[in-house]
Amino acid sequence: MSVAGKWSLFVNGQSTGPGDFDSIYAPPVFSADGKKIAFVANRGAEAPDSRFPPGFPSYPRSGKWHVVAGDLEGPGFDEVRFLTIDATGVVAYAGKQGTKWFMMHGEKRSRPFDAVGAPQFSEEGRLSFGAQEDREFQWIVAGDGVQAEPGGK
Repeated sequence: MSVAGKWSLFVNGQSTGPGDFDSIYAPPVFSADGKKIAFVANRGAEAPDSRFPPGFPSYPRSGKWHVVAGDLEGPGFDEVRFLTIDATGVVAYAGKQGTKWFMMHGEKRSRPFDAVGAPQFSEEGRLSFGAQEDREFQWIVAGDGVQAEPGGK
């Protein structure tokens, strides 16, 4: 829903987070039990992508993309991919800053990588994902989420 040029996401008539975004990238993601929702939204977009009609939410190439889950809003990234919600209701996704990718799990951020794949979860709930550093590909497995690095969340 757009009001005064700003976007909000509503489910069953209720706002799902702050309503001051320049764009919302659809579709939102729901937890398995349907109780939690997460979405990707942009602040600071200079202009919408011209491939879309006026008023249509698009993926602008400026501003910062944030993952919103309930009252929590993640850090701003240049690009966001692979948004998912784990079995415990914690959001996981990949965010790009400059030329480096980070895997986010809740408020924890991985070290930087040249590329990352979609997050996967074991039956025990451990996060894992494929990553590339230089020319080396690796499978990263985190015990209780992604370990935060200095300066990360």
